[in-house]
Amino acid sequence: MTLGSLFGVSVRMSPWYVLLLFYLMFQLAPSFDRFADGYAERIAVLGLVNAAFTFTLLAHEFSHVLVARKFGAETDEVLLHGLGGFAKLRALPSTPGGLFLMSAAGPAANLALALGLSAIGLPFDGELIRALVAWTIYANFAIASFNLIIAHPLDGGQMLHAILWKLTGDREKSERACQWIAIGIGPFLTGAGLQRESPIMVLVGMYLLLNGFVRLQKTPAPSA
Repeated sequence: MTLGSLFGVSVRMSPWYVLLLFYLMFQLAPSFDRFADGYAERIAVLGLVNAAFTFTLLAHEFSHVLVARKFGAETDEVLLHGLGGFAKLRALPSTPGGLFLMSAAGPAANLALALGLSAIGLPFDGELIRALVAWTIYANFAIASFNLIIAHPLDGGQMLHAILWKLTGDREKSERACQWIAIGIGPFLTGAGLQRESPIMVLVGMYLLLNGFVRLQKTPAPSA
């Protein structure tokens, strides 16, 4: 479903993102129930939480989009899906520096939002507003930290790819090394998710593992 466009880039929402929002509401309901009397008020409060979460994801993805554009890499759309958000670039930046800055832009935007809200947001009056601001700060720190995991295609993995590419001068070889790292991290995240009863972490771990194998098949192997 298309939600609209921003900076000339279409924003779409997968049905799986709706499922993610319902999961988020289920998880956060006990924390925000005290701010509502009755079912309708609970839905409204949790709707505000989901809006803050969606804003956080869009800030992350459009930071990638705008920095990529500086390096000549255009974006077809931003997709909100069951594991978060994804900017569909037509091509990645053609230099290691461009790839690094584009990848770092998303986590940097989330950290800037978290620090900015920490500085100016908490003095607001109203217990509900303070709770929403505090949760948004947490969400931005969490999304930034998660994306800095050095597992391709997460931002940390892309940043590592850029560093290895710069050091070796070989884009494809560096990408293959990052795919193997993702394959190694994937089962660890899956196991941690099972231990913590976190379905999102389980799914991300499985995705990293499977995506790593698929990308290995598509990335040219180094010649003998």
